[in-house]
Amino acid sequence: MTGSLASTHGVAQPRAPLIHATWSGATPPRLTHALVDGNTRLGWLATVVFHGLNDMTLEAPDDDAYELVMAVARSEPTVETVAAALGSWH
Repeated sequence: MTGSLASTHGVAQPRAPLIHATWSGATPPRLTHALVDGNTRLGWLATVVFHGLNDMTLEAPDDDAYELVMAVARSEPTVETVAAALGSWH
């Protein structure tokens, strides 16, 4: 796994579907939410912790991170869009 973490694309692409599903609460065939409130905060925190556990620093501007998280919560961006944004922040 360490080898795939070396490149931006190698990290962003595999983690994006997990992050996308966590933030949006999307679980086919319907949408569910694990928490009454706080899914987006928990999803973002999980993303930051994931990076830290893999010895990577996620340096996302606050406004950009907020916009991405809220867009994912509204199920707007694709997994590829999420991967591109996360890849650009480290």
